Amino acid sequence: MDGWMDGWMDGWMDGWMDIVGAGRTFVCCSEQDAEDALKEVMVDKACKVVVCGGGDGTVTSLLNLIGKVREAVPDAVSPTMCVLRLGTGNALAYVTGAQKNFFGDLDHLVQELSDEKKPVPEIPTSTITVIPEGLPDDQPESINCFFAGLGYDARMLQDYMWLRDKTKDSTVLRKLVHNPFGYVVALLMRTLPATMRGEHVFHVKVTNLADKAYYMDSRRGDWALKHEKDAVIYEGDVGIVSVGTVPFYGGGFRLFPFAGMRLGYAHLRLSHIHPAVATFNIRHLWQGTYRDHEHVHDFLVKDVMLEVDRPTPLHHSGDFMGTASKVRLKVNGDGETRLVDFFGN
Repeated sequence: MDGWMDGWMDGWMDGWMDIVGAGRTFVCCSEQDAEDALKEVMVDKACKVVVCGGGDGTVTSLLNLIGKVREAVPDAVSPTMCVLRLGTGNALAYVTGAQKNFFGDLDHLVQELSDEKKPVPEIPTSTITVIPEGLPDDQPESINCFFAGLGYDARMLQDYMWLRDKTKDSTVLRKLVHNPFGYVVALLMRTLPATMRGEHVFHVKVTNLADKAYYMDSRRGDWALKHEKDAVIYEGDVGIVSVGTVPFYGGGFRLFPFAGMRLGYAHLRLSHIHPAVATFNIRHLWQGTYRDHEHVHDFLVKDVMLEVDRPTPLHHSGDFMGTASKVRLKVNGDGETRLVDFFGN
């Protein structure tokens, strides 16, 4: 569960237990608790689905713990992940059709699966392994996720973390800005002024390491043009580099309109449009229909190396990681990651 939900746990626990049963409800207060619970579930193979309540960062934590258990216990079977809409951005909830009435979603799923002959309604998804260089020692060497980014969006998260640190000793300010409103404050105080000064711009070189990658040429109606292995598919100044295997970025923002078109590929987007232009075109950007072949560059990739000219803010799943000098992005399309599909019910 997300940390901000701690105060709500007691009120919700009875409801969860009523739906799924006390014997199948695990109260996890640490990552180790969650790992132990997953081992029990994955080894005895009694549960088809593991339900996760939280935002995209919480789901990503579950994804990586499942991978950790699979490595430690070769016979362990990966369950289908069920995402409840309990986070802030909820990018994955938009993909799976999870609703704000999470109790209703959970109850409907349990009723659906009460017939053991019925298969779990699910969609297979690809994930991205992010392998950065230059991060602090407390960060993992790699992380599996559904979306990540370098530049502007990660800079905003970095500024939010700065704001949290500066206000941590004030009870009043903690209540005011240690929440989604704090992102707005950080954006107005630090991110936007720095952007207007051009401080968000960095130079990047993108090399294709897979057998092929595709450039989506908007001049030709999003025609896919193939790039061979070891080709430099982009080099130049940008303000943001983002990658996703799901279409949404959070809040219904369809930043990756080409994600999901080919299983095993991710949508890599590089952009250097001016913030004023982005603001003016926010509706088309939000809907995933904005195209500008001179300033927005879209690719379908399996394995790429990003090299930047200076340490650049990096995030995954809306969680700030640090500043990186080089990042490898490798797509996992092994079919092991499956999400409960509420649209399929």
